[in-house]
Amino acid sequence: MIDLSESVGIVGPVRRRVVSWEEGMTVASALVAAEYLGADNPREIYINRRGVIIPVNVRKLLRNLENPTLEAGDILEVRP
Repeated sequence: MIDLSESVGIVGPVRRRVVSWEEGMTVASALVAAEYLGADNPREIYINRRGVIIPVNVRKLLRNLENPTLEAGDILEVRP
């Protein structure tokens, strides 16, 4: 098991499955750090925060209208 106490995990088409968490890290910055590999924009993104699933509005994310802040230990699930 990977220790995510100071990291964020990413499940989906990315090059790096774990990225170092930084204060103020957002969903978009985590996807850039993880090197998203999808041919198209993600269809769905969820944040798993200690077992609580938080949906991300992908349309608003892509329009820079919504970009949730992540916490250390969060896991992003990205569905192309």
